[in-house]
Amino acid sequence: MKSKKLFFIFVIVTANIFVSAIVTSDPCLLPVFSGPGANQFERFYFDKSTKTCKKFIYGGVWGNENNFQTEAECKQRCAFYING
Repeated sequence: MKSKKLFFIFVIVTANIFVSAIVTSDPCLLPVFSGPGANQFERFYFDKSTKTCKKFIYGGVWGNENNFQTEAECKQRCAFYING
């Protein structure tokens, strides 16, 4: 009986980790991150609280995947969240 409980806990924890990895790997759910750097590239990010693509200045170094070159690209990639 104890081994069944442990197995059940293992399955739940593993599933939770897997789902978390999927959710956080979606660029549309990541926070905006302008990154360091002296450059000033105009880019767009998806703001999940307003469900819109917004302009920001990208420094050119690091950043994350919530960084689109055009507003159209942002809207296309995050259409699922925009259209809900």
